Formats: sequence, C-alpha cells, structure tokens
Amino acid sequence: MDGVLDAAIAAAEHIGDPQVLHRYGELQQVAARERAQEVGRAARPSPSGPATS
Repeated sequence: MDGVLDAAIAAAEHIGDPQVLHRYGELQQVAARERAQEVGRAARPSPSGPATS
C-alpha cells in the first residue's frame, strides 16, 4: 500500500477535511508500527539457524 496512503493524506489536506486527515494519520501510524515490527523480526536470527535457499 506504499504511496496510496500518502496520496490519501495529501487529498485530505487539499480538501481540508480534519476528520479524514486524522483517520489517515492514525492509519499511517499503524502502518509504521507494523513495518517496524516486521523489520525487527527480520533482524532477529531464526531459532533454527540461518535460512538457506
């Protein structure tokens, strides 16, 4: 969903709708937290050892 939320926030700013802007801001924060959690999981070594492909 990269870029879509940014575009929605820009549109909400353009039309000046504070409720929509607030909601999109909340969604952006949730997305940032989820990304940080995924990065944290990827940075930790697997208990079964390194992945091989």
